[in-house]
Amino acid sequence: GKGKGKGKGKGKGKGKGKGKGKGNSNSCPSFDEIMQYVQMEYDVEACILVEIGWADQDGNIVQDTIDADIASLQAGVQAGLDEDAVDQCIDQRVIEMEEELGDCADEFSDEESTALEDLAVKVASFECFMENFHDACTNFISTDVMNFVMAALQNGVMNG
Repeated sequence: GKGKGKGKGKGKGKGKGKGKGKGNSNSCPSFDEIMQYVQMEYDVEACILVEIGWADQDGNIVQDTIDADIASLQAGVQAGLDEDAVDQCIDQRVIEMEEELGDCADEFSDEESTALEDLAVKVASFECFMENFHDACTNFISTDVMNFVMAALQNGVMNG
């Protein structure tokens, strides 16, 4: 599908500038439009997370399963995972999403606002974890694996 790359920048670009200034309610997306957009944008990811047991059918995180899976990773990959960096990323993404809504945020009921905040945190958590995980794997391959390969080549050359 379209837009299914590295997960960077998802949710951006939609409705840029809307709700700024005049507060024209016609330019604001409805609650249902936002929910449908996110569902379409993340349906594959959500399905995968449920299938591997990292989320339940309601989209809630199953932390025990995630922790067990992460504990089974190579130590070098685990070492690259940075919970503080992920938390900072989540905070920043949620702020960006709130800014993107701008004055449109006033159009939603308290219940809708709470649901949108929960959704923003879930989306940001997914994106930020995946970026951190990608970075941890990349760093592991570029350092640990390459060091292993270089050592093996040197040993092969010296012992050959």
